[in-house]
Amino acid sequence: MKGSIRLCSIKSVVISVHFTFLLLIGWLIVMNIYSGLHPGQMLWSLLFFIAIFFSLVLHEVGHALVGAQFGINARWITFYPVGGIASIDKLPDNPGQELPISLAGVFVSTLIGSTLVLFSGLPFSLNDMRAYTGIIDSSNFIYSLGVLNIAIAVINLIPAFPLDGGRVFRALLGFKYNYIRATAIVGHTGRIVAFLLIITGLFSYNFFVSLLGLYILAFASDEASYFNINELVKGIFVRDVVMYDYNNMNVSTTINEAANLLAQNHSRYFIVMDDNWPVGIVNRMEIIKAVAEMKYDTTVSEVMKENTLFYDASKPVLEVMDELSAHEGKIYPVMEGDHFIGVISFQNIIEHLILQKSKTREYQKARSLAELV
Repeated sequence: MKGSIRLCSIKSVVISVHFTFLLLIGWLIVMNIYSGLHPGQMLWSLLFFIAIFFSLVLHEVGHALVGAQFGINARWITFYPVGGIASIDKLPDNPGQELPISLAGVFVSTLIGSTLVLFSGLPFSLNDMRAYTGIIDSSNFIYSLGVLNIAIAVINLIPAFPLDGGRVFRALLGFKYNYIRATAIVGHTGRIVAFLLIITGLFSYNFFVSLLGLYILAFASDEASYFNINELVKGIFVRDVVMYDYNNMNVSTTINEAANLLAQNHSRYFIVMDDNWPVGIVNRMEIIKAVAEMKYDTTVSEVMKENTLFYDASKPVLEVMDELSAHEGKIYPVMEGDHFIGVISFQNIIEHLILQKSKTREYQKARSLAELV
């Protein structure tokens, strides 16, 4: 995902953090210094933050493990200041799948939290909680971590995307309505919840509550759009959206010749061919940079990026959407068996969907007019 830093992979699931997560670390360090904490207390605070991060990882792993039981596999998990978002290879087919997958993370956080609170030996009381969860040190580290895990579980039950509660709400609605309508209802509910949280946070001077509201507001529409696009591409294969007419250059094309080609069209990317076989991709900026450096006689093969990614024409579009959306605008070769047949990009998938929707509308208009006649 854009703006993310890859940390590691767990069983082919890529774990990454968004740059805003790093900003949160910086903010915590500044707040610790501003609060006058000594180095020992700052160390406990840092260890606590690391422990929270691992708790969030376990929360997401809970989703992934239950999802795998239904044949739904996570590709990557990106962590933000208020939680993680996972990309999966396909959406749950019915509420009976989405409900247990969504509740799995809440269950893991609740289990971790209650276990740690019990292990700490401190009483779990709302009245005494503030006293036990102040400045983090050896006396309250385990208890505070337990309380925070329980808080993570509770927050995730808020009925708004992209929180688990939004998916739980959609699954429950899905038993009565179709999933498109259920998604729309949760999307509208999420926006209302987001505005209420933002306003509450501003009036109570609670930075985290406002941040949570902004997080929900930013991703609520994305979740609904992602679901709707996934519904639209069902039954569509790569061969259905392949572009047979594409811009290309030969490996022997010079930068001077490539510059002349740029003046004739506005394509961002060009396939580089060698004996009718795609060997790389070159973009406009790479050619313009070479021109600026006066490398007129240099061939595009020296500035291109070698292509290592090919898409099978028989693959469902649903399986390649996430990968292509991460490189929006870029084009990739498509293979039919051992034959190169054209290129694909995220943009032309969206254009295909728009055209199909437009055709459907025109057909419906024509049919309505025919019925009137």
